[in-house]
Amino acid sequence: MAIYSPRNFFGAVVMAGLYTGLLDITAAILSYYFRTHKDPERVFRFIASGIFGPKAYGPGSGYVWSGAVLHFFIAFLFSLFFFLLFPLISRFLPNWIVRGILYGLFVWAVMNLIVLPLSYTAAVPFQWNTVLMSAFYLVVAIGLPLSWMAENYFRKAARSGLLTERPDQST
Repeated sequence: MAIYSPRNFFGAVVMAGLYTGLLDITAAILSYYFRTHKDPERVFRFIASGIFGPKAYGPGSGYVWSGAVLHFFIAFLFSLFFFLLFPLISRFLPNWIVRGILYGLFVWAVMNLIVLPLSYTAAVPFQWNTVLMSAFYLVVAIGLPLSWMAENYFRKAARSGLLTERPDQST
């Protein structure tokens, strides 16, 4: 069983959530803008519409801010989940790149097959190019950075004696 400093662990998760959230929202904004040439604030309104429905597209900036907060909250939850699972998955998948690719695809599946269908967002038509691009963005913006950050956190924790063993080297 891993023993680590809760403060360091929580700080690593928060930083991972902020970093991956920023990478993901940057990719979403740039992709949206270059595809539509519309105001990128609509990306945040789309996120907010998951909770508030179509009224998120109404006047005022409150829904934009709500979308931003919700986006980073989701990024934090995916980061926390990955860091909590890391000791287990690193035993089966010792390569951080493979872990990152698989986790990015997992994030895509959760968001597109569970979260979005259960939300109030407008249905987005299925198109292979959109699916492949969004999966690619999540692998690059969330999966790989999270895997690399968790790898480094747990390696440093093991070296400093905060872990009784490296997660991927236990029997």
